[in-house]
Amino acid sequence: MLSLSIGPACWVTLAGGVFSSIGALLLLEVLAASLTPHWFFLGLTFMFLGLLMDALDGVVARRFHLESDLGKVLDSLCDVVTYLVAPALALRVLGLQGLAGGAAMTIMVVAGILRLANFAVIGNVKGTAGPAYLGMPCFYSHFVLAGLVLLHGWLAPGAFRLLAAAAISIMSVLFISRIRFPKIVRLRVIFSLAGSFLASSLLLFVVERSP
Repeated sequence: MLSLSIGPACWVTLAGGVFSSIGALLLLEVLAASLTPHWFFLGLTFMFLGLLMDALDGVVARRFHLESDLGKVLDSLCDVVTYLVAPALALRVLGLQGLAGGAAMTIMVVAGILRLANFAVIGNVKGTAGPAYLGMPCFYSHFVLAGLVLLHGWLAPGAFRLLAAAAISIMSVLFISRIRFPKIVRLRVIFSLAGSFLASSLLLFVVERSP
């Protein structure tokens, strides 16, 4: 029997982890050629659902005073899938392969895990204009991925691999840097971005699926 007391906020966090895991599994199936390429966009849709749930769980926890140590640890564990593993698989589907690509993705995952562990210990820090993150927050990986998805169709495969490897390598350095990134305090910004990513990927899945 599970002896832990899991509140509503933790269930939202778990939902995000489940959605992101489904997205990662769909991306794996595309990589294995068990699913046709348009399923890539459905994988992204579930991954962006994970982003939406990650934004929502904090709102639920603060609104109903449900913050807990369990929730913080659970959030970090789910973030590994949502912001590191799933994006790495998406980049692999897009063609970031080979030794250099694999090394860049491995570094991204390791740096991201270190960033999440550090955040679990110290939380937010004081910035010049209010609360801030020490090091780039891992959810920025979705913004970088969205930009690379947009550029993918416009670049030659070799150029895309070079750009993607460079982008995630720079991001990895920023994950573990001492630079302070302002905390996004307007939640509607996060919800709008997550909703836009989600709607766009779902629309592309439907359009690409049509004969």
